[in-house]
Amino acid sequence: GYCGYSSGTTGEPKGISCPHRGSVLSSSHRAHHAPYAADGSDREACNVFFVWEMLRPLLQGATLVVVPDSVIYDPPALSSFLERHAVTRMLFTPSLLEAVLDSPALASGDELRRAFAAFRVVVLCGEVATAELRARVLSLAPAGLKLLNLYSSSECHDVSMVDLAATPPPEGKYCSTGPLLDGVEVLIL
Repeated sequence: GYCGYSSGTTGEPKGISCPHRGSVLSSSHRAHHAPYAADGSDREACNVFFVWEMLRPLLQGATLVVVPDSVIYDPPALSSFLERHAVTRMLFTPSLLEAVLDSPALASGDELRRAFAAFRVVVLCGEVATAELRARVLSLAPAGLKLLNLYSSSECHDVSMVDLAATPPPEGKYCSTGPLLDGVEVLIL
């Protein structure tokens, strides 16, 4: 196993013992439900903040493109970076993706369409995804895009996941995170 350190909801630092099976289950599930291109053409962008996400493409033999800290929170720079590197996959927090979509410098939408032109998979994680965000992403994404919304925590990795592009729009304001992954058990204490 490994130990993750967190202050969690208590504000008190603590170590959390985590079995490796959580990361193995998460990686296996995503590799099966959103496989990397067999021809090696996938290029996954990731900022160093998401260490586990950096391992996913490397474990599958795909190309990892590291997004510099100076680029990740600058929507025009990030948009240009994604286009320049022909990124096909990336995990976004919904708020980061909304900041990119809301950027006045990208208001025409042309830069965004070029930035997303090569995308095959967009993963949303870390926050609640809205129906509005889902609609906006799908309106500028290429046909066939997988828009994966998942619930995850650093202690147990992915717990549930759904492809929002393959499901009907939600009836309410928020998108589902889908059913539990096979092998995941939830205990309510």
